[in-house]
Amino acid sequence: MGSLFFLNKSFWIFIVQGLLSILNPNSIDYETKIKIFESGIDTSITYLRSEGFSATYDNFYDDKENNIIVVENLVIKKEFEPLYSSFCLEENIVPKSIWHSKSCEFSLEIDKIKFTGLNLGYKSEGSFKIDLIGIKHDLSIYNNTELMTLKKLVELDDYLLANFYIETQYEFSKNIFKSNVNLDIQEFGVLNFSLTANDIIYNQDKFSFNLDKFNLLYKDNSLINKIETLRELDLLAYDGLSLDESAKKTFLKQPNLNVNDVSELEKINLHNDFINSLNYHYPNYEENIINLILFLKDPGTFYCQNESDHIINELFLDEVSNYGLPLVVAALCENITYESYKD
Repeated sequence: MGSLFFLNKSFWIFIVQGLLSILNPNSIDYETKIKIFESGIDTSITYLRSEGFSATYDNFYDDKENNIIVVENLVIKKEFEPLYSSFCLEENIVPKSIWHSKSCEFSLEIDKIKFTGLNLGYKSEGSFKIDLIGIKHDLSIYNNTELMTLKKLVELDDYLLANFYIETQYEFSKNIFKSNVNLDIQEFGVLNFSLTANDIIYNQDKFSFNLDKFNLLYKDNSLINKIETLRELDLLAYDGLSLDESAKKTFLKQPNLNVNDVSELEKINLHNDFINSLNYHYPNYEENIINLILFLKDPGTFYCQNESDHIINELFLDEVSNYGLPLVVAALCENITYESYKD
């Protein structure tokens, strides 16, 4: 317990010192800031090791001129008994040698982690960005029959390869938050979304913010077709319809002719009333949904854009819990455009 308490105390000291460095950058010299940050990285490594992980990295360096800190070749691994896992079977494990036990091994490697905009030199009003470059996750651990079949169906090799970054900026005096997130998974697709929010209120009594801008871009690279395959094999939720037909049923009005069941007719009428309401409050809704359906039918590039203010608060979230995705798409996507790879 003593060592765990010491670890937690060290972690919080790092956080407090880091905040002081950011809020009052001139009070701490550059070399001290680097040492504080490196100490934070090492604290994280120590914590992982205390939880039974093998955690290492090759290099740590800074670039003062470009306001960058880099950690190279982070490797996180952990062995555990197949007994405690439903996705890793002992009989399918090939030990590294005759001296190794048949253990499942979680393995995650990241070629480079780059931190940009840490206010290492002069006071900065810029953004803060984390890049995870060259993410590599070993999938051999998932070796039961179902998951091996799943990997084969979606054409996954033994590794999942990806790149990821998140960039954020908060203008304290104006109460404006900006964020940009990008995820590129090899053989699946590229997802990027950004948002700008202002008038942010968050306390015990109230939660709300004004969504000033929202953009989402997705470039498909076989993910939609893979999802369709898994649905048809009942490995994902499947209603007997293709993705585009299922979307049409969910996002557009449903025909009510020749529906004899009273409860089913009432359900359809309530759904159609809701869609009519969306069309009234969000004039581009139906045209946008048609483009979404075209994307699901013939995947390519999907772009959702909103340049109009939209309040996000508890009332809106309650309505989302009642009505689901149609309201989310209507609120976030003022315009949806679609481009087929065949064009």
